Amino acid sequence: MLLTAVVVVLGTAIFTWAVVSLNSYSQGISIMNTMAEERMVEDFVVEHAVLNETNRLVVYMRNVGEIEVIVDSIWVYNESGLVASVRFGWEGPVVRIGQLRAIDVRVDGVSWCRGGVYRVKVVSVRGNERMAVVRAG
Repeated sequence: MLLTAVVVVLGTAIFTWAVVSLNSYSQGISIMNTMAEERMVEDFVVEHAVLNETNRLVVYMRNVGEIEVIVDSIWVYNESGLVASVRFGWEGPVVRIGQLRAIDVRVDGVSWCRGGVYRVKVVSVRGNERMAVVRAG
């Protein structure tokens, strides 16, 4: 009789743990699917970028997708590799559907080589990225 009670209690505990675990797993999959769907309908174009003498970087980007774009980070590369990066996270600039927006940031500790060619990469919080090639002015 005691053995039956122990088996019932232990079985109930294992069953409860399994239900909670499966529920957490299915919620995680649902969140991942939502993010994947949003990533597929998000689309933007980096139309132009300006690197000027005052260590300013102005990126002109247009949202051509079906949802708003939140800029996560901007990366600047030259032929040697990474020159500078600016990170915003979820608090980054928002580009509304159909909007052309100028994102103006100061990049400290960098001096652009006048006439040098740079690649400017913009990354959204959903992981999409677009690149433009510009010449420093």
